[in-house]
Amino acid sequence: MFGQNNSEKFQRKIKCPDCKEEIDEGLQFCPECGHRIPDFLRFNPD
Repeated sequence: MFGQNNSEKFQRKIKCPDCKEEIDEGLQFCPECGHRIPDFLRFNPD
Protein backbone atom coordinates (compact mmCIF):
# COMPACT_ATOMS: atom_id res chain seq x y z
CA MET A 1 0.00 0.00 0.00
CA PHE A 2 2.80 2.43 0.83
CA GLY A 3 4.61 4.02 -2.09
CA GLN A 4 1.75 3.51 -4.54
CA ASN A 5 -0.59 6.12 -5.84
CA ASN A 6 -3.82 5.65 -7.77
CA SER A 7 -2.18 6.20 -11.16
CA GLU A 8 0.11 3.20 -10.56
CA LYS A 9 -2.73 0.93 -9.47
CA PHE A 10 -5.22 1.95 -12.16
CA GLN A 11 -3.28 2.95 -15.29
CA ARG A 12 -5.79 4.13 -17.87
CA LYS A 13 -5.53 3.08 -21.50
CA ILE A 14 -6.20 4.70 -24.86
CA LYS A 15 -6.10 3.22 -28.37
CA CYS A 16 -3.42 4.24 -30.84
CA PRO A 17 -5.14 5.92 -33.83
CA ASP A 18 -2.76 4.16 -36.23
CA CYS A 19 -2.32 0.54 -35.05
CA LYS A 20 -5.33 0.42 -32.63
CA GLU A 21 -3.14 -1.12 -29.89
CA GLU A 22 -4.12 -0.25 -26.30
CA ILE A 23 -1.40 1.94 -24.78
CA ASP A 24 -0.95 3.84 -21.51
CA GLU A 25 -2.71 7.18 -21.31
CA GLY A 26 -0.51 10.28 -21.71
CA LEU A 27 2.20 8.82 -23.96
CA GLN A 28 3.46 11.01 -26.81
CA PHE A 29 4.37 8.08 -29.06
CA CYS A 30 2.90 4.60 -29.46
CA PRO A 31 5.44 2.02 -28.20
CA GLU A 32 4.13 -0.52 -30.75
CA CYS A 33 4.22 1.40 -34.04
CA GLY A 34 5.94 4.71 -33.17
CA HIS A 35 2.98 6.86 -34.26
CA ARG A 36 2.87 10.30 -32.59
CA ILE A 37 -0.27 10.61 -30.46
CA PRO A 38 -1.94 14.05 -30.88
CA ASP A 39 -2.38 16.13 -27.71
CA PHE A 40 -6.18 15.86 -27.78
CA LEU A 41 -6.05 12.03 -27.87
CA ARG A 42 -3.45 11.48 -25.12
CA PHE A 43 -5.97 11.37 -22.29
CA ASN A 44 -9.17 9.36 -22.06
CA PRO A 45 -12.11 11.80 -21.61
CA ASP A 46 -14.01 9.41 -19.29
